[in-house]
Amino acid sequence: MRSHLFDPFFTTKSVGKGSGLGLSISHQIIVQKHRGNITYTSSVGQGAEFAIEIPIEQSEP
Repeated sequence: MRSHLFDPFFTTKSVGKGSGLGLSISHQIIVQKHRGNITYTSSVGQGAEFAIEIPIEQSEP
């Protein structure tokens, strides 16, 4: 599942119980627009922790 975590429409919920867009949109904004990074750790039955890094200064594309 980890390799699909940021894919659009990916969800672990049953059909009709989620759009699966949240992490995909977050990834686009943080990584592509702001040139930041998202990392995470996950433990079965314990949940997940996400860390977001966004550079203070942005360089021109």
